Amino acid sequence: MIATTADALVRLVRAGHRRQTWLSVAGLALTLVLATAYLLAGALRVTPFASSYRVTVQLPESGGLLPNQDVALRGVRIG
Repeated sequence: MIATTADALVRLVRAGHRRQTWLSVAGLALTLVLATAYLLAGALRVTPFASSYRVTVQLPESGGLLPNQDVALRGVRIG
């Protein structure tokens, strides 16, 4: 009777351990995916769904703008 109860308890613990391992692996994989997404979107500023466009303007009298220089408005870079 004690052996039967002990065997059942051992089987229960082993089954729980197997599931715990898979749950840990799934949790680790999810954490890695979320961390990679955070790094790409936040730190590296990679935005795959953002649209962008380029504007080119030719001005005969630019009022102080120079080729290949940043454009600033009141000291703030705007282009």
